[in-house]
Formats: sequence, C-alpha cells, structure tokens
Amino acid sequence: MPVIAIEIVDLISKKVMKIIPLEKRPDVALVYPNIENSEMSGFSAKLTEILIGIESGVSSYKLLLQSILSNQQKIPMKILEFKKINS
Repeated sequence: MPVIAIEIVDLISKKVMKIIPLEKRPDVALVYPNIENSEMSGFSAKLTEILIGIESGVSSYKLLLQSILSNQQKIPMKILEFKKINS
C-alpha cells in the first residue's frame, strides 16, 4: 500500500495540525528505479506554521508524524518533542 500523505497530530490536544501530501522526487526515483513509487517519497512543512496552531501558554509540545496509506490506514512514524526555552 503506497503512502499518500503525512499527518501531524498534536498529542496533547489530539488535534490534527496538518496533512501534507507527498511530493514528487524524481531524483530518488533515479537512484531507486526498482522500488515501486520511489518517486513519491518526499514531503515538507514549516514547523512554525504548525506550532502557531497550538494553544498559547503551552511550554512543551509533542507532535506525532504518521503516514496515511492509500486505503486511509495510518501508521505512526515518529514523535517529536519540543520545549520552550526561556531566554
């Protein structure tokens, strides 16, 4: 089942912050021509845009990155943890 998007979830509020469609990566397809769907292997997102949606006053964040497959199944990939640093 191919991955069609990446979902970013705020684990504290359980809110979906962003769904990012995959981007074409012809450079990856050239390196891995025998791997099915290797051209669709990239994504990008600005973290500042995602963190703006989190409640103000929160001093730490936990974001879950998960793959969304073409059948809509979700597979967790990574948890990112952030803490505000007082300057």
